[in-house]
Amino acid sequence: MTDAPSDVRTERTLAFYADPRAAILLLDETITEMIVSLQIERGVIDLAGLPGLAIAAAFERAGVPFDSLEFGQEDTVDEAAAALDGERLRNLAESPIEIDVAALGAVDANVVLVPAMVGPDEKLIDFSQGTVMGAVLHQLEEAGRDAIVIDTPERGLRAVDGTRYLRQTLHVKGKPSTT
Repeated sequence: MTDAPSDVRTERTLAFYADPRAAILLLDETITEMIVSLQIERGVIDLAGLPGLAIAAAFERAGVPFDSLEFGQEDTVDEAAAALDGERLRNLAESPIEIDVAALGAVDANVVLVPAMVGPDEKLIDFSQGTVMGAVLHQLEEAGRDAIVIDTPERGLRAVDGTRYLRQTLHVKGKPSTT
């Protein structure tokens, strides 16, 4: 019996699922802080909407590689993406990672959800059935996996160093399956 090679190590990877309706206010700054504080070495990002492009921009500035997460989602980016240089960011993705919708919660990475509000003047986050956020959260619950949720700016921000603000992040602990 031989031991595993001593040079084998685990890469710190975050997989981002973003509701295309999610606000991008302070998202870039919040992601940058996560990359640094969690020592992230790779991202897997849904680039089909403006929130995903904002996340990719943070990875680019941090010099951390990322892959494109593809699961048959529609591209919701319009001409406003030109401000985020969408096509260039998509071209920076090292490779596409294709995953079946039924396996979104099984991606080999730590999962980060970027949800939207249910509607205007609401305080509820939209994890309803029929949304990508709802499907991923349900699959994570079924598997007993943890997730990080980047809260919406409408629900409040947190002050950092008394000079800047970031979005709140929530750690959702998965409950181990009893079956």
